[in-house]
This record gives sequence, structure tokens and C-alpha cells, in this order.
Amino acid sequence: MKTILVVDDEPEIRNLLVRFITLQGYVALEAAGAAEAVELVRMYTETIDLAIIDQTLDDGHGVELAARLSAIKPDIRLLLISGELEKDVLARVPAGRPMPAFLQKPFDRRLLLDRIQEILGCHKAAGT
Repeated sequence: MKTILVVDDEPEIRNLLVRFITLQGYVALEAAGAAEAVELVRMYTETIDLAIIDQTLDDGHGVELAARLSAIKPDIRLLLISGELEKDVLARVPAGRPMPAFLQKPFDRRLLLDRIQEILGCHKAAGT
């Protein structure tokens, strides 16, 4: 079973994402901000397959957090979500760092699930 970390400082959005991910058969972890996400990733001993990170957090930016998480767990896949344009967000990715996937807000559940499955290289969560 794949594990997905959701990082969003808006509790309503974070809860909706976590609930949706869980209903799709994934294990969902959550963090309310960059500091909490870094601590969780450092302490979590099992694999985290994907981190879904809001670009604008109260205590940082998604691009910076993505770089920090990939430094801790090099195999983690990254998906940034933002109301900003993709080119504007991804232009901030430091040279030499993995380029995260991107999903423009607003998005619907089907698009989110398609993007998750594409990133994880699977067609459905259960049994993968």
C-alpha cells in the first residue's frame, strides 16, 4: 500500500485531501506546515511514496519544502499544488533538485487521482 503525505496549512483543505486519499486506498499522513512535515518525514521509518505540498504555507514555500523533503528521503515523489501558474512555481526549484510534479488549483477529485496514479506509476491504489 502506498503512503501519501499531505502538507497544507488550511485544515479544511488538508482534511478533504486526507479523506479522499484514504478512500482511494492509500495510507495518508498529514502536516499543517513545513516544520511539521520535515519532522514527520525525519521520524517516519517507513516509505513515504508521495508528498502533496501546497505552494503557500504559513511557515514556508512548497518548493523549498519539496527540496528539504527530498534531501531527507531521496526516493520521495513530490506534487506541488497551487493557485499560481505552473511556470512561476517551478521556476523557483533550485538547480540540481528534483523537479516536482504540479497541479493547478482548483482541481477536481478525478484530476487529483489521475495525477497521483501517474506519479506513482499505478492504475489504482489498492494492492499496489
